[in-house]
Amino acid sequence: MIDLATECERNGWRLLDFRAESVWCRDEDYPTKTYGWPANKARGRSRGKRDLADVTALMLHTTDASGMKAERGLGIPCHAFVPSDEAITLCHHVDRLTYHGHAANRFTYGVEISGRCDFDSPSQITRARLIIAWWQQERLAAFPGAPCYIMAHRQSHWSRVRDPGPAIWRELGEWAIDELGMLEGPTVGDGSPIPDDWR
Repeated sequence: MIDLATECERNGWRLLDFRAESVWCRDEDYPTKTYGWPANKARGRSRGKRDLADVTALMLHTTDASGMKAERGLGIPCHAFVPSDEAITLCHHVDRLTYHGHAANRFTYGVEISGRCDFDSPSQITRARLIIAWWQQERLAAFPGAPCYIMAHRQSHWSRVRDPGPAIWRELGEWAIDELGMLEGPTVGDGSPIPDDWR
């Protein structure tokens, strides 16, 4: 069984857990020197609860900005963040709805990768794969035999054709399909399918 805290300790990574919204209220200002701009993190708040049974897919994102540190995850509307520094940031619980994936918000667990459609550091691959495997483990523990999908943000909105980019999709999306037996998620709304040259 994968335990994120244990794995982070074993690898010398920090684990930041911002999931308790009663403690980490997004409608407040935080010091920008540590948590980045803007000071108010309202954009990163969740939008209520959803049925866990509906969360069938993990969606990969790129921040399209390099060098984002772990604390920046407080203001990102996603569920987990893989920063440029040696850390994993948990932003919201799986059952929280966040506005990260347009037409796929209702059924996806959003994972942001710091980088311009690529990785900032090689260890992000290992850290992101750990999150993917952990999410699949949690889903299968709650719903044995349930399908687990992986998809890219480009599959749910016309404006995100570069998100997360070929490097991230190959190392994480294709890896999850080949190694974990996950299924490629659907193209929904006005999204675009995964291009052949990303595989």
